[in-house]
Amino acid sequence: RAHAVAISRGYSIVANQVMFGLLNYKNVTLQETIGVCHRLGIAVLAFSPIGQGLLTNKFSDQMMHQNRVAKVTRVQHNELSKLRGELAVVSQETGKTMAQVALNWVICHNCIPLVGCRSVEQSKDTLGCLDWRLEEQQVRRLDAVSLAYSTLDGKRWKRVLFANLFG
Repeated sequence: RAHAVAISRGYSIVANQVMFGLLNYKNVTLQETIGVCHRLGIAVLAFSPIGQGLLTNKFSDQMMHQNRVAKVTRVQHNELSKLRGELAVVSQETGKTMAQVALNWVICHNCIPLVGCRSVEQSKDTLGCLDWRLEEQQVRRLDAVSLAYSTLDGKRWKRVLFANLFG
């Protein structure tokens, strides 16, 4: 609807920023949103593509209890195990960090990952997701173990609050 309104007023929507990554890839509403954006030529900017550290080598049990994405989506530690396990396997296969693999997976889905780096080390690691691509079978394996959490489900006021607090 927003696209039609923009066009009717002489504008165009060039980008849509949504929470997108392995933690929520299987969410039906998100899949529909991404599909519409791609069909309309709207770039998808993926925020929280590594779940604020949930999909990195530095993940710890303590992080789970303090992580905003884990709290908002209510993802459980045991649900992350299979996803993190496959992510670690692909990381070993590619010689890349888990974060680099998760970010490259986003790129392989024609989305632009938005990453908030807090250090030079994190910035360098993030840049390591560029200039290479996962193999198609690696993308499919990660797709298969991805989760379905999303901020797009539920009441609109919660989505607005989430976007204003954390987006």
